[in-house]
Formats: sequence, structure tokens, C-alpha cells
Amino acid sequence: MTTTFKTIDDQTLNEFVFTHPKEHFMQTSYWGKIKSMQGAWNYVCVGLYEDQQLKGAAMLLLRKIPVFGSKICYAPRGFMLDYTDLNLVKTFTEQLVKWSKKQNICYIMCDPDVYYCAKDKNGNIIEEHPDFVKDMEKLGYVHQGFNQAFEKTQPRYTYRLDLTRPETEITSGFSKIIRTQMKNTQEYGIECEIADNIDLFYEILSDTAARNHFLESPKKYYQDIYDLLKKDDLARCYTAKYYPERHLQYLNNKLNELAKEDEQLIEKLKEYPNQKVSLNRRNQIATQTEKLKKTITKTEVMKAEYPDGIVLSSGITICTAHRAWLVYGGNRTILREAGANYAIKQFEIFDDKQRGYEFVDFFGTCSDECTDPAYTGIHDFKKKFGSTYIEFPGEFHYVLKPVMYQLWIKLYPWALKTLRKLKNKARKK
Repeated sequence: MTTTFKTIDDQTLNEFVFTHPKEHFMQTSYWGKIKSMQGAWNYVCVGLYEDQQLKGAAMLLLRKIPVFGSKICYAPRGFMLDYTDLNLVKTFTEQLVKWSKKQNICYIMCDPDVYYCAKDKNGNIIEEHPDFVKDMEKLGYVHQGFNQAFEKTQPRYTYRLDLTRPETEITSGFSKIIRTQMKNTQEYGIECEIADNIDLFYEILSDTAARNHFLESPKKYYQDIYDLLKKDDLARCYTAKYYPERHLQYLNNKLNELAKEDEQLIEKLKEYPNQKVSLNRRNQIATQTEKLKKTITKTEVMKAEYPDGIVLSSGITICTAHRAWLVYGGNRTILREAGANYAIKQFEIFDDKQRGYEFVDFFGTCSDECTDPAYTGIHDFKKKFGSTYIEFPGEFHYVLKPVMYQLWIKLYPWALKTLRKLKNKARKK
């Protein structure tokens, strides 16, 4: 058997990725182009051939290490190959290491899309590969630990929703809270649609970032992603818009219904003046009426300020040939009670189902054991959709230059922390 490891063109890589069981947008040349647009990374596509048949491939991001002159080689979400074939993984690794030494690589980094453990919505294990870390370590990779949140390059946990099932089966898996919220969105007059508006998306994302204390990327980053992927129908931008006029109509209808019910109760009490059920219900109606009137006043203010409505939530979905990822999203601080973030997620999910995708990935969460409030809120939100809870094995490094590697991994976290502090300081000014 003849084995060949060589660089391949973008089209060859993408065709391989889009027909592979490990299909992931981060392993396409599109993602390599996106990262290279930022300036720090370059990318190259490589493939392993056995008797002229492509058996494994990878989109590798290359980045120079400041001062040291060597490079980092990163395969986001791992290599495109059959990880159950250990001989194939071994051969690919050996060939990649030989290639990397010629490229002056300090270390190879990867975080494979392998189910270390997958659980259904009830917590039952449906798939696991507990020996994966040991298998990778035998090949020379250094495991970077079982982190619980977002400490590494990619999240180690995510939720994936199976879209091959009937729509009724999917919605039946949603939590009661979601079903209640979806009812609320109808009352608020929320309408979702596909909209090519990155300016609006970024405005909402920035609002979310300020509220939740995280740093968003520059707008150009999201615009570049969208422009590059949209032309090949690999990205969509969604919005959820609030219409105060519709909300007012619902509220006034509800107020009229309560008034009619109250009139009926008054007539009934003329005949039975001490009937407790009717008296209690009249008290309830009075409370509900007072609450409705306050909401109507608030909504009239919103109508005056936003006569044509206002977009409350926006999101970007990235796709491959058969899968979708809900990568970016934001929700305005105002009218969060309207549930626009729930409405837009459901709209994205069923748009992806209509397009025939295998699953939709909620793009990262934390461990169930994580107690950091910075992450638990979004974790609980994503959990409500009844998806499969997936734990990946995490990040691996294959070290080619040990001394330089040790210096870098100690310096880089400090530099990154300092940069984030400077950015936060600048934002507060």
C-alpha cells in the first residue's frame, strides 16, 4: 500500500469534509479563509492518501509565535478521519509530524469532534468513548485536561438537536418554560424572519456583550464571515422583531374580555350576592385589569418610540452540507420578558430542519457541574430545547519543540489576560 501525505486544494478538502461523518464547518477552507482575514492566522489544507484514495484530511491554521519565530499548527475540531481506526490516526499523526517539522512548527493543537460522552435529555448515556484520551496519549498527544467551562480554545460541551425526527417530536422535547415563552411571543406580536442585516445583528450583539460582560469581536469579523459563507448558502442571519401595535391589540382584546366577564359576574351576584367563587373571581379580574392597564401604558410608549417595531433578537447560523450551528446571537436588554430569544431559536431550528439538516448544534456550553454564573444562564437556556448533551474529550497538544513550548504556554495566558484587561478598561471609558 502506497501512503502519501501532501497539501491539497480547497475544493478537494471541502468535498471530502461535506461527505465525511465528522463533517464540521471549522474544518472547511471557508473557516481557514475567515481566520486568515483577521491577520493572525494563515491556513493550509493537507490530505493523507492510501493508494491514491483520500483517507484523512485537515484544514490547518498556522500562526507565528511572537519573538520565538516558530509556529502553532491548529486543527479546529480535529482531523477529518475515522478516529475508530487507530492505525489510520497513527499514520496521519506520523505524517503530520514529519510535515510540521519542515514547517518549523512548535506544537500541533487539536480538539476533536468525538463524543467522549453523549447523554439524552433525561441524562441517560447514549454514546461514550472513555478510552479516547488514552489512545491519543499513546500516539504522543498531551491532553490539556477536562475543563468545565470555556477555558480552552473551543468549548468542551455542547447541545445538539436531532432534526431527522418529526417536528411534533422535536417540540415535545422542549421544556414547559419554552412552550410558555412561545405563547408569550405570540401575545407580544413577535415575528421572526431571515434578514441580511449584519449592522443590526452587531448592534444587538454589542448590547448583549455589555450586559453580560463579554467582549465581542469587531463588526468586520462578523461581516466577513457572513459575506464569505452567504454566497455559497452556508450562513443565514435571522431577526425577531417586536410590533407594539400587535401587542396593543392583544392587550386591548384581553382587557375587553375581562370587562365582559366582570359584567357577567355582576349580574350573577345580583342573584347570588354572597357567592364566594364569583367574588374571588371579580377580585382576580380587578388585579389582572390593573396589571393590563399598566402594560398598555408601557406598550403605548413603545409604540410612540418604535411605531414600525423594533428587532429584539438576532442570530447567525453557519452550515455545512448536512449540519447547522447556531454560532452567534444576541438579545436586547429592553423587553427581555417578550421571549424573543426563544422565538428566534425555534425559528432557526425549524428553518434548519426544513433545509434537511441532520442536526443543529447550539455551539458550546459548560459542564453541568459548572457553577460560574457567567455560563450557567446560557447553559440552562440551551438545555431547555431537549437536545443531546455532548461532552468532547477536550484539547490535545503534540509538542515538537519542548523548551519553546513551555515558555510559550506560560507567557501566552498572561499576555491574553493583560489584553482583555486593557480592552475592558477602554470600553469603560
